[in-house]
This record gives sequence, C-alpha cells and structure tokens, in this order.
Amino acid sequence: MTLGLLSDLVYLDCQKNLIQEVMDYTFIGVFKLIYLDLSFNNLSLISPYSFSVLSNLVQLNLSNNPRLLSLNKYTFANTSSLRYLDLRNTGLQTLDHAAFQNLVSLQTLYLSGNPWKCNCSFLDFSIYLIVSHLNHPGEGLVGGGEEDAIV
Repeated sequence: MTLGLLSDLVYLDCQKNLIQEVMDYTFIGVFKLIYLDLSFNNLSLISPYSFSVLSNLVQLNLSNNPRLLSLNKYTFANTSSLRYLDLRNTGLQTLDHAAFQNLVSLQTLYLSGNPWKCNCSFLDFSIYLIVSHLNHPGEGLVGGGEEDAIV
C-alpha cells in the first residue's frame, strides 16, 4: 500500500509487523504524520533520509528492534519537530552525534538496553549528551522516573 494516499494521516502504529526495512520513499506524501511507532519489528535497515519528509513528526518509537545495528547521520534530517525518540533495546552500538544536531525540540530520548561500544568513536555522542539542551536522567520526568530516559 502506498502511504502517500493517506495524506491526512497523523498517527501510525506499525508495531509488531515484522518490518525489516524503511526506505527513503516510504513516507512520501504523509506530511501530517506526528506519531510513528515502528517498535517490535525486525528492522535492520533505515535508509538515511527515510524520515526526512516527516517535518511534523513529534514522536518516533524505534525500540525493540534488536537487528537495528546503526543509524545514519541523516536519519533524522528535517525532523526538527521531534520531541520524543525511543531507541531502547535495539542493536545500536554507537551513534553519530551529527544525527541529533537538528533535533532542537527533542525533550525525551531513551537509549537503554543497547550493546553500546563505549570507545573513542562514541566520545562525540557522549559529549553531545552532556552539553545538549536535554536534562540529565531522572530530572523532571513525568509519570514515574524511568532511569534510562534523558529528558
């Protein structure tokens, strides 16, 4: 099905659908989308500009995709409205801090449950987390103080 035919779509829950790939053209025409849940799939590839047409996207859940080993630095290009990003329990080992550069509205970022490789290549992302507009884990959390969130 071509999602472009659903131009007024604002909420899309695709969890538990065995999705393996998200391509650059997947969301063309779904410009009003504000909520996207791709959790609990078999994602192993997200093309670099897959979400770039989703400029109104506020919430993105990619959690529980253990085959998702990396994200391109352009994965979140043009998603400056994104406020909530869940990357828990994926296969991510490192992240390029440049991928988060334009996420000026980001308030909540979940990262726990990943097999992080904390080496020199991870240093830039660690520094980004320290100096970013995000607060430290546990501060100001709404609804219960999950320790793996950066709010």
